[in-house]
Amino acid sequence: MLSHLGFAQDAKLVAEVPGIDALLSGHTHNRLYRPAWVGSTPIIRSGCHGSFVGRLDLTVDGGRVIDVRHELICVDGQRAARRHCRCGRHAPGVLKRLALRAPILPGAVTMEHFGNIVPTHPSISAVELTGDELRAMLEANLARTYSPDPYCQMRGFVKRCRGLNLYFKMENPKGQRIEDLLVDGVPIQPGRIYRAAMLGEQRVPKKYGSERPKMEIDAIQSLQQLFARGTQVRGSRRGSVVAA
Repeated sequence: MLSHLGFAQDAKLVAEVPGIDALLSGHTHNRLYRPAWVGSTPIIRSGCHGSFVGRLDLTVDGGRVIDVRHELICVDGQRAARRHCRCGRHAPGVLKRLALRAPILPGAVTMEHFGNIVPTHPSISAVELTGDELRAMLEANLARTYSPDPYCQMRGFVKRCRGLNLYFKMENPKGQRIEDLLVDGVPIQPGRIYRAAMLGEQRVPKKYGSERPKMEIDAIQSLQQLFARGTQVRGSRRGSVVAA
């Protein structure tokens, strides 16, 4: 079976569905040097960004798998050393929030790098959210991320933000995990309007917010302008979302 559900969902699926001899798992990007076994079914994952090739050899006799061998083959030393990260960029006058993908190693930057960061070349959209909507959206995101039921872990990660600091307790009940929520270091106000930028139109569910214009600049153009400044480019969200 080839799956793009995510590791936790795949493990539950294998436990519930008999007859899966082996599962090649994707979506959550982590790599397994050894298969994860659920009963008699091995689950393998080969990382992301083409860093590894996963080799799985199955010995079959009489219609049954009697031996499993797995190897995670490094494609390139530099790629293998990369950690999966996402960097941020903002358009003027908005709460910063763009989720980007592949990292860039030190050195010359080309259009190919930009394509690897945002392969779908999305537009940049804006949205206006009240403080209450912002809190409700993030509580819903935490509920999905930390649901004890893997099938309810839609996407399975906390939203990446810049300009926002979120402190939460994952053990708190659903809808009550956020302890503190700040924008630019100031606690959010329930009725205040906050303007955010996002890649594409779906990063903020449509039940939250209003005024969703597409901006004149797209993701690639924004990156080009950022790198054209000629200064060192840094991006970090360390500390933006903290489990209290």
